[in-house]
Amino acid sequence: MKKIGILLILAFVTLNVMAQTWVGVTTRDVNFREGPSVDYDIIRRLPKNTALFINSEDEVNGFYLAVDIENDVEGYVSKNFVKHYKTIEKAKGASIQSVGSSTSYNPDIEIQNNTDVSMTLRINTQTYKFSPHEKRTITISPGRFTYRASSPGVIPVSGSYNAESNNSYQWVFFITTGRR
Repeated sequence: MKKIGILLILAFVTLNVMAQTWVGVTTRDVNFREGPSVDYDIIRRLPKNTALFINSEDEVNGFYLAVDIENDVEGYVSKNFVKHYKTIEKAKGASIQSVGSSTSYNPDIEIQNNTDVSMTLRINTQTYKFSPHEKRTITISPGRFTYRASSPGVIPVSGSYNAESNNSYQWVFFITTGRR
């Protein structure tokens, strides 16, 4: 497998998240499914040595929730056909900045995709798609949320953040290239 040389980088702030994510590769041609069993439809067939981002060692019915890194598509793959390639530490925070108070109880986050490629942002179970250079404000429930940010051909970044009620935030995403 060729080494993946592009990383999605976020500026980090200190939070107490030490869980690990990892990149795996398929050990043979395998079905990539919409859900965690053979009863779900096949999204596509993944060739042997396809790089996958696995957000957690947790599995459901023997399947991992994964992101096909090359295509930035989320789906499920049987854990029996994925081998560990590289551990990636979860982000200890993100480049989220508080920009002051809000009249709304639920936090507002202005999110900007400051890249030339599309981006997928998953916050808890909600998925948002951003076009290149798109800026949008979303409202979430207060408290700790988990996130995963990904783009085609880029190793995703995941972590968690605590958003406080009656606050507004800004979150800017960018891609930095580098060799690993």
